[in-house]
Amino acid sequence: MTSMEGGKMMEQQKIEMERIRNKAYHQACFTKRHKSHYKLASELSILCGTKIGLVIFSPIGRPFSFGYPFVNAILDCNLAGNPNYGAGGGLGARAGAVWPRRG
Repeated sequence: MTSMEGGKMMEQQKIEMERIRNKAYHQACFTKRHKSHYKLASELSILCGTKIGLVIFSPIGRPFSFGYPFVNAILDCNLAGNPNYGAGGGLGARAGAVWPRRG
């Protein structure tokens, strides 16, 4: 991506990823950013007509989850070895290729 500044194109700088060492800042950053993952997962499920389950653990180990239609139903079916939750063809029938079977 580029942006215009004073009529000249500026290249976007690449920011190196590194772990946040300050625990208070780490928690604040997680609190602000984990909701964006839910939004992206929701958009993906709506735009592509997919069923999606997302589990994120906070820095202190607290789980946060999002699912469409329901995270528990999606996880239960996949953990039971039936990744074709509600398979009526389409992309849902290929979920086993993305989520490995357990057992």
